[in-house]
Amino acid sequence: MKNFISPVLIVLVMVIGYFYIMPLYDHVNLLKMKKDRNAELLQSIQDIGVKISSLENQYNSFTPREKGLLTRLIPRQVREAVIVNDLTDLAKTHDLIVTGVEFEPQEKNDQNVQSIGETKEPTSRSQFEKWNTIISVQGKYDGFKGLLTDLGKSVRIADVSHISVKQNTTGGLNLVEYQITVTIYSIE
Repeated sequence: MKNFISPVLIVLVMVIGYFYIMPLYDHVNLLKMKKDRNAELLQSIQDIGVKISSLENQYNSFTPREKGLLTRLIPRQVREAVIVNDLTDLAKTHDLIVTGVEFEPQEKNDQNVQSIGETKEPTSRSQFEKWNTIISVQGKYDGFKGLLTDLGKSVRIADVSHISVKQNTTGGLNLVEYQITVTIYSIE
């Protein structure tokens, strides 16, 4: 009987050990894979940090005037509130009333873009975003003409791509409603 119990106990210990150790072994392998992936992510983050510090050093080498011109010319991100405020102020100077500002979904573009004074390889690509903004204003034609002139002289890069004109009689006033689609650019 003792000869029979020994092999059964050995088999029983092996079966229990197998079902106890295998899940732990799989868990350890999973943890090792996560550790390797996290190490790769950490290395990527460190590489990005080095690149960011390099770009910050390059940006800090610009004079304050150049920094101001650069951020006004091509902002790092489109700030909708700033754009609405600028357009409202511009319209007020020409006796126009802003009745609406809409931002259409942004489009991402890859273009060969080269800043003034920058020497890049022709194969390098820079990404920027295009924001289509639809501005509705009411007023007289002379004011609208002045708005378009000032928009064309603006430091911010913007293209007027569509103009719509319609007669509007609101509250007994004979005003013309203008709708302009302006494309505004920003760096991603």
